[in-house]
Amino acid sequence: MPKTKPKNKPSKAAPDAQNLLLCLAKGAGQHGWHLDALRKAGAAAGFGAGAVDVAYPLGVRQMLADFSAWATRQMTQKVTAMRDFEKFRVREKVAACAMARFQVLKPYVAAVEKGAQFYANPFYAPYALLEMGKVADEIWHLCGDHSTDFNFYTKRGLLVYVLMATTFFWVREKGNDKTTAAFLTKRLDEVVTIGSKLGKLREFNVASLLKYV
Repeated sequence: MPKTKPKNKPSKAAPDAQNLLLCLAKGAGQHGWHLDALRKAGAAAGFGAGAVDVAYPLGVRQMLADFSAWATRQMTQKVTAMRDFEKFRVREKVAACAMARFQVLKPYVAAVEKGAQFYANPFYAPYALLEMGKVADEIWHLCGDHSTDFNFYTKRGLLVYVLMATTFFWVREKGNDKTTAAFLTKRLDEVVTIGSKLGKLREFNVASLLKYV
């Protein structure tokens, strides 16, 4: 009998898609997240004149969403490879996750800054919150919190605030790990205080925000 081809063979297109995405991120760092400029960047890198439009029919918003998702996947890989991560306190886990993501993005500081400028448009601002919400979801999952109740959404909102504030600081500091880590620690301290105050209200009972801190 003839041999059958193995199922679930890894797609050869995936590496090219990632290479295209990172090429566009580098280009965005120089020219901003502008579709025409990124089309030229993709073509100049050898991906073909129509590669960008085929890969990103929704344009820049889709590129930024994919770029954020890539950074989050890389963060997850770095965190899961950390020794003793499960022994960390919750606040330490959150900080470790956030810093891992910033380290992944360090070669693309300029692209992140240009992305923030793109999201500054009021029309696109809700998408920035959506993407950062996904990052917060993954961080809480890595910390072992898989809940879906109201308490979870409150925690997620507070973490989104921390991540966005720290991202702006990180961009301003040009990716400096030391100053960013110190800023992040202060923002997490603020979140603990806010969580404690909200926990005193029954309808906003989030006292368990960082109950192991």
